[in-house]
Amino acid sequence: MALMKRVLLRLLPPGLPWQVQGDWSALLDAVATSIERARGYLGAVVDESIPGNADETIPEWADELGVLYAPNINTAVMRQRIRAANSATGGQSIDYLQRQLVVEFPRVDNPSVSRVSIVETGPMSIELRGDVDTPDQFARLIGITGRIFPVHVARSFNVIVLFGSAVARCSVGVSGVMRCGNFQEGLP
Repeated sequence: MALMKRVLLRLLPPGLPWQVQGDWSALLDAVATSIERARGYLGAVVDESIPGNADETIPEWADELGVLYAPNINTAVMRQRIRAANSATGGQSIDYLQRQLVVEFPRVDNPSVSRVSIVETGPMSIELRGDVDTPDQFARLIGITGRIFPVHVARSFNVIVLFGSAVARCSVGVSGVMRCGNFQEGLP
């Protein structure tokens, strides 16, 4: 016996005259089924009203919270971004994130400037631009941004890895002066 039919039967007084049979039983079954459907629908409405549980209203939640929606992104990832944007209490500013990158990747000629800069490419997306010395530093950059950047911000990397190994390169210039370190124009 369905839950709603049992609930409706419990509303009737006890005793033999109140036992439902025949057409009245069929009517009670129909009413109970309708109430069960309405209960399921209302449960789904409640689930969709919570951003972290949303399934069919993900595009609407993304639009409401300013999260970049892409239909090709996994539903779980979109839910995570929406949940993070909904529960964020300010988050980190671009200036804070840039200061963290200065600490991790300072320039050799000016330690107060980062070798990797942040460029806002949209309301909830950024691009990291610059260069690092080794693939290990690039992996560290990915790890750092994964830890300190808000999860609802889409990240893209336009970062050049200067050397494929940990061996430093230096060369003798035309005037006989040795240049060491990182420089943009390449090796002579």
